[in-house]
Amino acid sequence: MEGADQLLTIAEIGATFAGFTAIVGLIANSARGNLGAKLNFWLMIEFSFATIVFALIPFTIFNFGVAPRQIWTASSISIAVFLVLHVVFVRKHVTEAIARSQFSVKSPLIVAPLFAATIIIQVLNALGIIFDRTYAAFFLGIFLFLLIAFANFVLLLNQLWVAADEADS
Repeated sequence: MEGADQLLTIAEIGATFAGFTAIVGLIANSARGNLGAKLNFWLMIEFSFATIVFALIPFTIFNFGVAPRQIWTASSISIAVFLVLHVVFVRKHVTEAIARSQFSVKSPLIVAPLFAATIIIQVLNALGIIFDRTYAAFFLGIFLFLLIAFANFVLLLNQLWVAADEADS
């Protein structure tokens, strides 16, 4: 299957992010009451695991003897559906955390373009517009998942540093 080694590498990177998240979670006890830190922690875990799952979905489909273009169509659709559902369910929590000043107003400005780009690329790939149902477009979606996990890692560290600074003052 095209890109098999790359997808396995991406899955390993996702697992590494999940491990880092667990370590940061142990350190994060100081921000326990901070909804923003909890949200960044959740988002990093979610997208670390999502990276693993979505990097492995094409292998599952491939094992049923499905043609490559259909593998990338189904895989791209799965990413797009996941992200739309994610936005629907997480939006309320982000809005509440921002209203409580526990989540940076800038956070959505960082991750929203990544979400939008990923959804658009995956839908276009699934429809065969511009990308023509290719591995490359699907891989770009998985790569953007890693960027989302990384962005939430950085935002989580920022939340922890802010909490530590407030505790010191």
